[in-house]
Amino acid sequence: MARVSADVSAIAIQPKRDIRQYHGANAMKAGVRRVIPFLSIAVMAPIVITPTKAADPQLWAFCAGTQWVPMDQRLVACKAIIEASDETPGNQAAALCNRSIAFSMKGEVDLAVADITEALRLGLREYRGLMCRAYGYLYRGDPDAAIRYFDQAINLDAKAPEGFSARGSAHAMKKEYDSAIKDYTEAVQRNLKDTLALFNRGKVYLAVKDYDHAIADFDDVIKLDPTMRIAYTARASAFIGKGDISRANADLDEAKQIKQNGH
Repeated sequence: MARVSADVSAIAIQPKRDIRQYHGANAMKAGVRRVIPFLSIAVMAPIVITPTKAADPQLWAFCAGTQWVPMDQRLVACKAIIEASDETPGNQAAALCNRSIAFSMKGEVDLAVADITEALRLGLREYRGLMCRAYGYLYRGDPDAAIRYFDQAINLDAKAPEGFSARGSAHAMKKEYDSAIKDYTEAVQRNLKDTLALFNRGKVYLAVKDYDHAIADFDDVIKLDPTMRIAYTARASAFIGKGDISRANADLDEAKQIKQNGH
């Protein structure tokens, strides 16, 4: 099976209209000061595998991605959990699985797969084991196999939002956008503060040119986490789709400021 070097766990959804056309001369004509190509905006992996017990809740939030931090900081948090002498093997395995997500988002597919293998060796079973195994298939570019494992995980725990959110990304990888939106919506209904599911649903809406729904989702993400820089750049893309260049520029300015502040 062919390996993929891109962010397969996160699903980079290509829109029908590539906003890279706004670079160069076209950008000057449109009045867009700084447009980031759609595909350069990394979509966060929407899985949160919560351990049975976390010694440091904030550290775990960083590792799991439930609190937005730069990717290197996320990797540091996961490493601290994995190497902590007082953590249980189950928690360390869960942290390995979450670190695999971060590696995949950096394009480090081999490291992501290695973490999956080690997590399963440590005994990650049942719901979390199924989720982690599904990730491995996503990293290898096999969304069909991933969906089969996500289905099993959801059957074990239909109340957990992350199973639906993850399956939504697998459907998005296959360009099954209606199914992706349905799964992301299920995730949001189970956790109204799920910024990952909201963001990814917004990306799907953006891919199908439903700019109003995309903006609404990005609005909600920004309300929940005002420092989530990629939400501003994604919303800027939606504003460009609507021809609202001034609001797009305002979002790009805000994204730049957030980056300068270290987020």
